[in-house]
Amino acid sequence: MLFASIDLVMVTGMETKLDDALTAAQCRMARAGLGLSIAETSKISLVSSASIVRFENGSDIRPVLRSALRTAFERGGVVFTANGIELADLGAVA
Repeated sequence: MLFASIDLVMVTGMETKLDDALTAAQCRMARAGLGLSIAETSKISLVSSASIVRFENGSDIRPVLRSALRTAFERGGVVFTANGIELADLGAVA
């Protein structure tokens, strides 16, 4: 599993930096790029499945939840760009 070695990190504080910005489209693209279901994304980000569904369907969620999602995706190799996302080259799996 891609995220087996990721430590869980609690996100605290309500402030949001530009670097923490995440759009619904980027969230969907990141999940698809990493091959994650909503349930898997919920587990690695500690954001409820209901919040992820609401966010991807256009509702706003708290900045701390967006930050938690973004952090989980970045730990999985997602690089956020102005045009969407890119997947980091994590090397070939032997």
